[in-house]
Amino acid sequence: MLELIARSRELSHDNRRLLAETRVRISLSRRVCGGWTGIRGGADLRTPPDADNTHWPLDELQRLVRDKLQRGALFLLRNERYWAGPANGRMCRVCSQPISKGNECEIPGPRGYVHTHMVCHRLWLRESETVRAEREESRE
Repeated sequence: MLELIARSRELSHDNRRLLAETRVRISLSRRVCGGWTGIRGGADLRTPPDADNTHWPLDELQRLVRDKLQRGALFLLRNERYWAGPANGRMCRVCSQPISKGNECEIPGPRGYVHTHMVCHRLWLRESETVRAEREESRE
């Protein structure tokens, strides 16, 4: 009986993880299909700052999040709770670009609130979950 309960909990956890990942993929695919290809104005790009064609491709943004998590520049997100509101020009904690259009996320952190683009937050949350899962696997 205890084995059945343990297996059920494990499967339930896997289902929740897959549902969260599916939601992220759906939202990102909607943006890509709608013509969105990244966050504008990446600081690491070689184009001039006034160029209108600077973008952060999603894979580069994901690598940036992973790198910042490994270096400790970003803390691991513990849950999906955050406040969202209209953008007001604050700097995104993930991509270091001003949040000037759309909505921004206000996330409680260990030293106060940090602000991110909506997409940056989702990638940060997904990478945080991945890092936590990798740490749990390494303990076993």
